[in-house]
Amino acid sequence: MTPLTSDALVETLKILERQLKYGHPDELNRWIDLNQISMENEECMLSLNWGHAFVQSSNQGRLGVGRVPGSQKVLDRETGKLVTCNKDICPNAVYYDDIGFVNYAPYAAGGWGGA
Repeated sequence: MTPLTSDALVETLKILERQLKYGHPDELNRWIDLNQISMENEECMLSLNWGHAFVQSSNQGRLGVGRVPGSQKVLDRETGKLVTCNKDICPNAVYYDDIGFVNYAPYAAGGWGGA
């Protein structure tokens, strides 16, 4: 197996770095209970979580749930480079008139995102 130390890893680390700037200072140490606490306190949060966390929340009707973010670029495993999605490279991507193809990876059998 070839390690994925490529453009994709570099881009992933850049995204993680930007994401951590805006998250809770302790999110890497206490991520599960922080999500629950933030939901119960009606605090602004972004969570990639199992669906039961949203269903069990006491904030029913005040909690928005959306699709997990996608990407316009994917890793070409032959070249190790990031390439822009098109209908051949990303056959399951969604096409948007303003930005083109966006590929969505499944997360937890379909994905949950809440904010």
